[in-house]
Amino acid sequence: AAEEQRLRLEVALVDVLGHCRVEVVHLVLGAVAGDAEPGNKDKGVGS
Repeated sequence: AAEEQRLRLEVALVDVLGHCRVEVVHLVLGAVAGDAEPGNKDKGVGS
């Protein structure tokens, strides 16, 4: 039962992170397009 609960939690987490990642990518792309600074792209990659 614990494993099943963990699986559900992972699925929910991936779903939430997926949404966050899309927003972050948009923000990063906007920042890169606006500033044209390569350093900005590296901030959002690891998180």
